This record gives sequence, structure tokens and C-alpha cells, in this order.
Amino acid sequence: AYKALIMNTVSGGTTGAFSTDVNIYAGMDKLTVGGSVEGTVSVRLGKESRGLSSDTYFIDDSVTTFKADKSSATFWVAGNENKDNTIIGGMTENYLYGGGASADDLQGSVLAKDTFYFGTGDGIDEVSAGVDTKDTIALWNIADANIANVKVSVDTDKNTVSVSLSDSSTLNITDANAISALKNGLTFTSASQTAYTYDSESKTLVKKA
Repeated sequence: AYKALIMNTVSGGTTGAFSTDVNIYAGMDKLTVGGSVEGTVSVRLGKESRGLSSDTYFIDDSVTTFKADKSSATFWVAGNENKDNTIIGGMTENYLYGGGASADDLQGSVLAKDTFYFGTGDGIDEVSAGVDTKDTIALWNIADANIANVKVSVDTDKNTVSVSLSDSSTLNITDANAISALKNGLTFTSASQTAYTYDSESKTLVKKA
């Protein structure tokens, strides 16, 4: 049987503490992860509990913020596809996905190896923290044949990078290290896991040497 943490949302919001001893969370708008959580944690925000595997945690529709910056666990986190999510990864390794056409804020860590998932149909998302050269932008549904259609633009005034896809879905990388990471080896991967980097001269993605 699954253990549950059920809370009543109050004015101003409710924060719950995430624990691997609990599988079902409901009635709060934010979950925080303490430093004692270790191993690999797989979380789906806004997903029902039916058919839930024992290593995945059900977070109901009320939760839009998942904060794990104090933990050294490896996190696989997918946001609620119907709401704007803020997903903050841990200090070791993170695989973060906004979850759909909502406006999502994905935050990695400079201490961690971060993979940020983005593709057509994902709307306007943002990576606002934790970007460096060991990280990856996973263009999860972009075929190699369509990589040329991925537009990467640099705004030196705002120190931001934008990745735009054929359906106008856009990933805005606003972390202070965005341009430096892009020009020094930030990895992009296609649906087939082929690795690419940004070429400053052609201003396109090219296969990684």
C-alpha cells in the first residue's frame, strides 16, 4: 500500500517536505527535498496514482514547485503539463522536463550534471539557473534531419540564449552563464541522442566532434 501525505492548501500556499517514505502527495503547492534524500528519485507532477510504479512519486495537480537544491540524489522530474512549473534540481545529476505546453522554469545546479528536456509542443520554457558546459539540452523529439531548423539566438545585451523550434516553442536560457556555456561546449542532443554543439561562425548546431 502507498503512504500518502495529504495537506489542505491555505491562503498563501502550502509547502510539504518530500520523503521517499511517502508515495502520494496532495493538497499543497510546493514540495521541498531535504539533504537526507539520496539515490535516484523519479517524480511526475500532476499525475494520477493508478498504475504507479513503486519508484515513482505521485504529485497531484496542486503542486507546481519542486525544490531539491539541498539534496545529492539523482532526480528525474517531469512537470505538470497543464500548469506552469518551477523545477529546481539537486546537487549531483538532474533530468528535468517541464511536461508540456505550459510556461516552465527549469533550474539546474553548477554542482550537477543537468539535462534539460525540450521539444516541439513544449511552449515557452526557461532555464534560469545552473547552466554550464557539462550540461545538455535534450531536444527530445527533434530528428537529426530537422536539427537545421533549430534556431539558436544570442542576446548579448541581456546575456541570454534562445532556442526556437519549428512550431515556435522556445527555450530561453537566462542563467548568467548562458552565453559562455553555449560558446564553450554546451551539448544539444537530438531524438536519436546524437550530440551537437553551437558553431559561433555559422550560428547553427553542428555535430559534436
